[in-house]
Amino acid sequence: MPRSCLCVVWVCMAFASPASSQWTLVGRVAGDYQTGTLHSLTFRLTDNEGVVRAVTRPDSLGAFSFSIGLTRTTVMKLDFESDAYAPRTIELNARAGDTTHVEVTLKGKVLELAQIVGEARRGVLSDRMKGFEERRRMGAGHFVTRAQIDDRPGSTRLSDFIRTVPGV
Repeated sequence: MPRSCLCVVWVCMAFASPASSQWTLVGRVAGDYQTGTLHSLTFRLTDNEGVVRAVTRPDSLGAFSFSIGLTRTTVMKLDFESDAYAPRTIELNARAGDTTHVEVTLKGKVLELAQIVGEARRGVLSDRMKGFEERRRMGAGHFVTRAQIDDRPGSTRLSDFIRTVPGV
């Protein structure tokens, strides 16, 4: 075997972890979630002693994974939370050399919003109508009211109402 091939094999073996001591968790976010809301989602893997072993975020399609070294079978907790979803915890049995698949369903968080008070100021239309309202208050001119329109349900044309104006 040529010398360059041996070097490549040795380098690959030097950096490879023993498969029997690795536990892999492969997960996916399932359900009806809003596209773009996954960026705030954080997954935290904690062992049974409360030590955080790994933290990750899902990709844009909701996939995530962890790979950690284990010396014995243990219970791991997968916590996940975000701004938009209620926090949850899932307990998993982790065995060295195994791969565990999990599907996570998100539950929306109910956010209570502060009360908002709005204030409107007079707009351009109300300024333009100022003269109209003054003439109507003074009784100058003839005006058709909503009640008069409602009293004549068959009248849909302007000419029907103009005929009621004295002198027309």
